[in-house]
Amino acid sequence: MGKTIVIESRILELPPFSRYRMGYLDGYTGLDSRLPRDSEYTSGFEEGACDDRMGIESKFDTEGHA
Repeated sequence: MGKTIVIESRILELPPFSRYRMGYLDGYTGLDSRLPRDSEYTSGFEEGACDDRMGIESKFDTEGHA
């Protein structure tokens, strides 16, 4: 659990657009949400998951995202 808190705090230090992009890619590629309480991340996550369900091409390069 301690490791998760450290990773989350590091992610929260990223600029808002970077958190949005990370959320978008996580949602688009079907990963679990990492920051459900962060509005930028969550907005991106929901949009990415929706684009994936609708068959819309990703806004960002997904190669190597995991």
